[in-house]
Amino acid sequence: MKVELAAKVKSSLINIEGLKSQISMIQEVVKYNEKLLEAELIKLSQGESSIFLVNARQNKVLESNQKLIQLQSKLLQEQTKLSALSGDLLR
Repeated sequence: MKVELAAKVKSSLINIEGLKSQISMIQEVVKYNEKLLEAELIKLSQGESSIFLVNARQNKVLESNQKLIQLQSKLLQEQTKLSALSGDLLR
């Protein structure tokens, strides 16, 4: 029983590290998309872009933020799972 729990804890720790890595990458994507949106807004103010392109950039920012939130939620769930498993292991 304890061996099985220890394996689950190890698996959970690996999942947490993977999620942290993904979150870090998506945070960079969010920053990149925000910079692209800012640039598109500047181009629009200079008459070199369109609302359609600005809207497309806004959508990318929203999509990447949504993905970030999903990953953060998964991380919290996995951390909660790890906490529960660790409590079971100590019994």
